[in-house]
Amino acid sequence: MTKDYLQNSITESHQLNIINKQIENWDYKEVNGKGLFKKYTGHYAYIELSITPSVEDFRRNWVIWNVKEKQLPVQLGHKPVVEKVLSFFIDYLSAIKGKRIQLTIEIKDGCYHPVDTKARDFETATIYALINAFDKKARVIGLDDFEFIEKLKLDAIAKQSKNK
Repeated sequence: MTKDYLQNSITESHQLNIINKQIENWDYKEVNGKGLFKKYTGHYAYIELSITPSVEDFRRNWVIWNVKEKQLPVQLGHKPVVEKVLSFFIDYLSAIKGKRIQLTIEIKDGCYHPVDTKARDFETATIYALINAFDKKARVIGLDDFEFIEKLKLDAIAKQSKNK
């Protein structure tokens, strides 16, 4: 007999349970979600996405990164984490719907703390954005948080302009 430890690969996946009914009743029209993960230590991750059924390219699943490198630089290491969550979500959605579903998920916006954000912070932000896409009341981002995000985006742009 062997015994192997199985790690929970997506820490906050259990939170998707609050949108099961909305997923079950989803009519496949475009949904949009925003997710912010913020810790008291100052690091945060923000992601905005839209979800639509795939209709081209043999109905495969796609993620479209419609953000500039300045917003979410590759060296941050967020892409594999976000894509892992999105792949999990597609499987989760297919299980609830009881059939295979192919989606196109567009990443429309994002930002992070330039020093403290970890790639894993985007895991939680992505879960929150998916929840927000199906239930606007479940994961609300406050006005103060949006002001904070916009200020940090402007600071990052100013810093990049200064470094040129």
